[in-house]
Amino acid sequence: MLEPQDGFHKTERALIPIVEQFGRTMTAALLSRFDMAAATVRFDGVLYRNAGPRQKTYHTLWGKVGVRRRVFVPVHDSGSGQLVPLERRAGLINARTTPAAARAMAFVVQSVPGREAQKLCQELGVLPYSHDTLDKLAKGLGRLWEEDRERYEDRLIEALEIPERAHGISVAVDRVQISVDETPPAPAGKPAKERVVVGRMAYCASLTLHDKKGEPLLTRRYGRMPHESDALIREQLLWDTKNILGRRFDLDRVALSDGGVDMQGWLDKDFPDWTKLCDFYHLSGYLGSALGAVRLTLPERAQRLDAWKHRLSYEQGAAKAIVGELRGWKTRAEAVHTAIGYMAARLGRMDYATVHARGLPIGSGHVEATCKQLVTVRMKRTRQRWTVEGAQNILNLRTLATSDLWEKAMDIVLKKRVEHVEVLEEFRRAA
Repeated sequence: MLEPQDGFHKTERALIPIVEQFGRTMTAALLSRFDMAAATVRFDGVLYRNAGPRQKTYHTLWGKVGVRRRVFVPVHDSGSGQLVPLERRAGLINARTTPAAARAMAFVVQSVPGREAQKLCQELGVLPYSHDTLDKLAKGLGRLWEEDRERYEDRLIEALEIPERAHGISVAVDRVQISVDETPPAPAGKPAKERVVVGRMAYCASLTLHDKKGEPLLTRRYGRMPHESDALIREQLLWDTKNILGRRFDLDRVALSDGGVDMQGWLDKDFPDWTKLCDFYHLSGYLGSALGAVRLTLPERAQRLDAWKHRLSYEQGAAKAIVGELRGWKTRAEAVHTAIGYMAARLGRMDYATVHARGLPIGSGHVEATCKQLVTVRMKRTRQRWTVEGAQNILNLRTLATSDLWEKAMDIVLKKRVEHVEVLEEFRRAA
């Protein structure tokens, strides 16, 4: 019995195993209600007969529970394997994990790596599993999303409510490097091969609706591992924008990227009629470097850069004028010539004043934040390396969590796991 001097926090912590035990007992009892005692059932057009009860351990929010449930086998040799009605009717994930447990595991692991997830769960008094179990089961849910991704994504965009005060829509694209383990499998009986870890680009995109002042109303984030190309993320982004514009064709439009030729080519091909801009803040970086290469004091540099940024935001033709100003400096400084070359090649994408006046963003901050939230914060930690599949499973979960789509997405994917098993009260073996 805890004494008052032990502190109430210890009293609260002492309740955790009691709550866990209660949770396991109740969950096991609830799972048992999904069992079926019928002699014969039909599932997916196949007839099954009751082969009797067997014990199995399941993962729940409160820990592992053992449940005695009935197993059915095909009446005829159909090659369908055994059927466990409890698992189908309760919508268990991977035939082992309860939906609420799988959802919670996935949310924790998309936020932090497995070992941190294990410590977090221990502190919260839920999901008492090893980091390997948490990681495996969470990625399993991400894999289920990937298997039927197109259908799920269609349902999400169709359910998206466009705010009445939406005035404009912006898309922004970028990419970020991630370490991928491409070690070939070792032949049977041979020692493991030396690790082959290479840098691969993960593609990121954002779709944002804005009010008349350019303030964001909602943002949808996208992240895809490259696989063979950037086709999947392009297809998804284009489909979603067409869906929104099909309902609100009046929305003003802008597409943003950094100065990379590949990103600009993506936007030119997929959004040919949209206004395209180079990110305002990438340009500011080039201008800042140019000012740092000439003989100006720090206050003079800051003042000149602020003046240029103001002109770019409010004066049409400002970018061309600034290029002329830089050329007039007659300096050999590399940073100055780099800025001139960068701007001169992209003047057609630097009409910031016009876009700003239309109440649309001139910076690609939303996709920069997407790269950081989806990839950098979670997937670029010290010594982390990924397989393409494992990385995509986590990206699937993170795009949903960071786009405020978690609740809707989990409702869609977990409901699909619930399947109907038909009871046959009377069954006569075919002659």
